[in-house]
Amino acid sequence: MIQLQADILQIPRAENAPEFLGLGSMDASGVLQLGSTGATAAALEALALWTAEHVAAHPGLARLRNTRMLRIDGDRITMVHRVDALWHAIPTQPLPGTMADSARILGALQDADEAWFWLSAAGPDGLPWLAVAPRQQPATEFAETVRALLRRSPPGTTGIKGVVRMLAGRLMLTTADDIDGWQDAVSALQAHRIPQLTAIGMLQLVAGRIKAAEAWGTTAASIDLSAQSAILSAMSEGERVWFWFAVDSASGPLLLLAEDRDALKPLVKAAGATAAVYKGQLRKSKKGWLEFMTRGPGADFIPRLASFVATHRADWPALALLIGARMTRRDADGNILARIKDDQAWQSQH
Repeated sequence: MIQLQADILQIPRAENAPEFLGLGSMDASGVLQLGSTGATAAALEALALWTAEHVAAHPGLARLRNTRMLRIDGDRITMVHRVDALWHAIPTQPLPGTMADSARILGALQDADEAWFWLSAAGPDGLPWLAVAPRQQPATEFAETVRALLRRSPPGTTGIKGVVRMLAGRLMLTTADDIDGWQDAVSALQAHRIPQLTAIGMLQLVAGRIKAAEAWGTTAASIDLSAQSAILSAMSEGERVWFWFAVDSASGPLLLLAEDRDALKPLVKAAGATAAVYKGQLRKSKKGWLEFMTRGPGADFIPRLASFVATHRADWPALALLIGARMTRRDADGNILARIKDDQAWQSQH
């Protein structure tokens, strides 16, 4: 208040011009609330007009959009002045750390884009919260945002922090923190109607190894994997079937299987793949593990397949037969170019 009063003395003001002092705060959605005994509807209109006049030169003023003025008499709020129509000319600029800003950032993520995240079941005002910031932002700046959120949260509030990545149209949260309760927090966040949160995955990494891989959402239940389950369950040693795996299809990541190549073609057409595809044959080895044989590159295949299995295994238990699967690359003459296995990708599913 001392600093504010010193600043006021430097501003030339008309004699007897109405003015008032008070306290300001941001609500959970990032809307500014100005409280004072002098708060009036006329003052709110004047603030909106002043903002519209100067916002082009000073874009940060856009955060005044939809400001409320609270008249305070004694220790009570006796009047709330809010007229959103006054601010139609002011661009929307969500406050960092708010759910509105998180929705904006998540909506802009493209495949393989990353961002920082902090998830809590009881953040500011005890509400479930997801704060997101572009990965380009220094980690120290995002840490300060999290500290500010914690100061507005109940005592003892904890959260999960890490990196969120858009992978084939689905968000994947990666963290080294304890992930207990993360699904309840995401469930509670559905009230914000953020499309990217309807189906997401969580990876817990400890010392570079996957400790847990979990999923939340309705995507898995909407996919019929009964045909794939039947083929996997019936495969015997040495038997081969045709496979096709898309990183992204109309139903998200998808594995298709068929006993002959011609039967696979209509399934592939119906899937509507829009991203990288792996294809070839699948056989069951003498030792029981499954081998995907292909001519194309496959460095990322096993981790992607493991994520697909983790997402759908609860609904289709036969997918557990894929755990430990490997890939072999061969040339047109059948010569082996590479043998690919990734036990770490499957570690959390044993």
